[in-house]
Amino acid sequence: MFRGSLKLDQINKKLISYQAFTLDQQYSAYMGSMTEIIPDSDTFLVGWGGRTTQNALFSLIDFPNRKVLFEAVAPVDANTYRAYWFAE
Repeated sequence: MFRGSLKLDQINKKLISYQAFTLDQQYSAYMGSMTEIIPDSDTFLVGWGGRTTQNALFSLIDFPNRKVLFEAVAPVDANTYRAYWFAE
């Protein structure tokens, strides 16, 4: 899994900063992995789609610290289309 964040100077068309986040433990075989950034946080909600290497449906991941904070796991051959996170 790869995700990055960047800041652009759109007026001068220049890259100000770029940071890449990786999580090598799992990937999704189909339907694409959908990632949603949780506002004002370095935490990402990753909806894995289907047939992940570790049967995860979705994961809440602190990418800069490489920590999985929460993960929903299902039996083999389960899949999801979309994952949502509702802040309190």
